[in-house]
Amino acid sequence: MRYNTKQREAMLAVLREHMGKGITVRQLVQIMKDRNTGVGESTLYRRMRHFEDENLVRSYKLNGESYYEFLPQDDCMHHLHLVCKNCHRTLHLDCDFMEHFNDHVLKEHGFRIDRPKSVIYGVCKECAEEDE
Repeated sequence: MRYNTKQREAMLAVLREHMGKGITVRQLVQIMKDRNTGVGESTLYRRMRHFEDENLVRSYKLNGESYYEFLPQDDCMHHLHLVCKNCHRTLHLDCDFMEHFNDHVLKEHGFRIDRPKSVIYGVCKECAEEDE
């Protein structure tokens, strides 16, 4: 059973504000504290697991730290996600070849991709240009 508490809605609001870029629980704790909506770290970790189960957020790890990103329900269910290791921005890989890729992986490897939770790590164009 899911409860729509003020605390839950405040967490989701912060996650929505950071859509397209992940946020750590530590960052979320600080933002909630700054907004006078104090939530403990262990509560937030527990809530993030529930949000993942509900397909409201996706989690990924960068440099040993967990990041959480809000999943817009209308467009993140059918494509893969590219996460920049430098700026943490998420790019949505919504290309025509995705169905062929998914079919290939299923047919040739017997593996069904969980697209809403998929993450491929690399460096975005902007960060790559800055490194040059």
